[in-house]
Amino acid sequence: TIAFGSIMISLSIFIRYMAGFFQARFNKSHNSCVRTILMSLKCCLRCAENCIKFISRNSYIITVLYGTPFCQSARMAFSAIATNIAQVATITFLGDIIVRFGQLFITFTSAFVAWTIFDGSPAFAVGGDRELSSHVFPTMITATLAWYTGREILAVYDVCIDTILISYCQDRKLVKLRHAHHVEVVAHENLKRFVNKHKITDDKFSRRANVNVIA
Repeated sequence: TIAFGSIMISLSIFIRYMAGFFQARFNKSHNSCVRTILMSLKCCLRCAENCIKFISRNSYIITVLYGTPFCQSARMAFSAIATNIAQVATITFLGDIIVRFGQLFITFTSAFVAWTIFDGSPAFAVGGDRELSSHVFPTMITATLAWYTGREILAVYDVCIDTILISYCQDRKLVKLRHAHHVEVVAHENLKRFVNKHKITDDKFSRRANVNVIA
């Protein structure tokens, strides 16, 4: 399942790079129609790549929950997202904001600590054992490493958010399917209040989204 999902993402990236290669070859051409088509194709492929990555990540979550293969997990994940599109969009937006602010906080904090150490330690001063002619370059390296390290660490937090959301959507779907048995949603009350606040109110859209039933 992991290998198949990786192949799908790799193929989308490869096709996008091939489109970029042909775009670079035709940039010298005076045919504006060809350049416009290639630019539009590259943008569409970029959007498709991001969609595949998003669906693949949620497909892995479904696979962990049910042990289903990739294609079935992708269908179930897409159905869960389509059925709860407002909740998914809201939580994804808030999660991205938290991750970005977290990255900035980690980066600026690490850079500030590095600058303080370089500026206050006698070893890095003029005539010290580790004399530095300038504190700017080492601080920039520290900030760059902190940015990428923070991104990888907070990616785990982002996956945790998606896992909780998908699990909640599946919980609600199973409750609807087993309503005759009076099964209650087992999610926390705070999570239920937040999701219900952003639930879909368009009945027509809801009926279309509920066409695919997750068993």
